[in-house]
Amino acid sequence: MKKLMFLVVLSVMFGVGEAKATTCAVGTAASYQGTSCSFDGLNFSNFGSVLNASPGLALFTASDITVTPVANANGVGFVLTPTSPADWTTNQSSQTLDLNFAFVVSCASGTACIDDIYEQLMGTAQTTTVPGGTSGVDTLTETYCLGSSTLPAGSCSGGTSGEQSLTVTPTSGGTASANPTFSPVISLAMNKDISAQSFNTNTASVISLTDEFSLVPEPSSLAMLIAGLSGLGLFSLRRKSVV
Repeated sequence: MKKLMFLVVLSVMFGVGEAKATTCAVGTAASYQGTSCSFDGLNFSNFGSVLNASPGLALFTASDITVTPVANANGVGFVLTPTSPADWTTNQSSQTLDLNFAFVVSCASGTACIDDIYEQLMGTAQTTTVPGGTSGVDTLTETYCLGSSTLPAGSCSGGTSGEQSLTVTPTSGGTASANPTFSPVISLAMNKDISAQSFNTNTASVISLTDEFSLVPEPSSLAMLIAGLSGLGLFSLRRKSVV
């Protein structure tokens, strides 16, 4: 009986026996465009992408960006990587490779569950060798609308606006990250602008962009957990009194 009660509590705490639908799959920015999918308690929709490249660079398309779903200690979301390193690398004076990647994320439960964003930009950037010149740089600017399902277009249509910027420079170590937090919302619309920019014959390259969202426990789940732990405690006390 004690083992049975222990298993019941574990099932409440860790969701044993619950079916989790995982429909988001590894693809490209092109394959995600205009689609929607679900992954570990979150729904993703309204995917869109716009790519720009300076003249003289190799053709840069949405098919050159791989989108990989991830779920770990930082949350649930995606990692964006170039299909090959050269796809997101600038190597001449005053060149830019730029990607705008937008989507809407919402709680599958229908209750406010998203309370932060984890962002990480990885890249390389060279120091200029030209006196008075400008070094290479990788930049991420995320514009998001909390509580909205409408993609940002200059300003948020409904909800609360927010913005986060990350940069990778020759002296930053190749990685920049941030973790803005906020009161739980049921949905969040965002647009990420990621660029690699070189000047004065140096190079800049984006290696990966990570974007994840943390989920707060639902009130019903917390209630079940408390009930399960209380039941285990009462069972233990009862067993001691019998002995």
